[in-house]
Amino acid sequence: MMRRLNISKDHFEKILSQAEQALNLIGYIPFISAFSGAIRSTGGCFQFLSGLCLSAYFFCALAFAKTKNIKHLFYLKTSFSHALHGIANIIRAKIEIVPFLSLILCLPYDRLFQKRFKYAAENLPNVEIDDEVIDV
Repeated sequence: MMRRLNISKDHFEKILSQAEQALNLIGYIPFISAFSGAIRSTGGCFQFLSGLCLSAYFFCALAFAKTKNIKHLFYLKTSFSHALHGIANIIRAKIEIVPFLSLILCLPYDRLFQKRFKYAAENLPNVEIDDEVIDV
């Protein structure tokens, strides 16, 4: 009997974010960055293709459904965002494959500008539950 893996979208996006940030650190090291570039390129291709397919599916679901479902619009936005994120990962992978190029371009960009293309789950506030607080 197969068990179903149950991971929320937000948890999945946080895992992707942590993986990308780890690859960023490896990507700064000349010659070793080719390894992170290869991993990022493969992941970026998969992310782009899956995001594109899901975007097409949810676009058709919205366009041809008799009743419009707001969840389809949300999933369309999310899957299209993943497709764009995949393109960004592919471009960064191409930079990382060239020795020293990532060190010259990516390190200053990441550290000075801090303008990462973030997943939606990264923009959510961290909420901690406090048992002492009573909401009336």
